[in-house]
Amino acid sequence: MKENLITDVIQGMLPYLNNVQSKQLQKVLQYTLENYEVTKSVGREKKPEQDFVELFLSAKRIEGCSEKSLKYYKATIAKMLASLDKEVKYIVTDDIRGYLTEYQEKNKSSKVTIDNIRRILSSFFLGLKMRIIY
Repeated sequence: MKENLITDVIQGMLPYLNNVQSKQLQKVLQYTLENYEVTKSVGREKKPEQDFVELFLSAKRIEGCSEKSLKYYKATIAKMLASLDKEVKYIVTDDIRGYLTEYQEKNKSSKVTIDNIRRILSSFFLGLKMRIIY
């Protein structure tokens, strides 16, 4: 729960901080919250989560990607999200690395295939990072 809180704060501050400042804020929050118990409020209405995959696909459609490519992107991202079983905003680099490693071993995929998947996921999360506004 603390990690999710820290992630939410960091993401909310992304437009205002550079990478070094974000890392420092993360360290300070982890240290400060170490001795606190954090629980999520019950009964509070939360904002509906945007469909980040559809936003990504819309952007790619505007860029001129073919429907075949869009279907491949959607399937690739959907597999990763189902495998990780986390909200998109809480997925970190190590989650993706682990997913790619597991995917390669399980499917006996070539390095080219893994690199294609990595590029799609990288583009998705880069676009997501640019869209997060609190």
